[in-house]
Amino acid sequence: MTEINKETIEEIKSQKCVSKQDVEDLKTLKHLDKKMKSTLEKVENILESIN
Repeated sequence: MTEINKETIEEIKSQKCVSKQDVEDLKTLKHLDKKMKSTLEKVENILESIN
């Protein structure tokens, strides 16, 4: 998922003309990436507490 987001972000950045939709997509992807990292961190903490 993170790889897909990074690829999409790079694709948008490489364009000479960026649309409003691209900007919104970029914001959404960054938000999802943050949420995913946060969730992953929580899962790791839970797994550590089990061990």
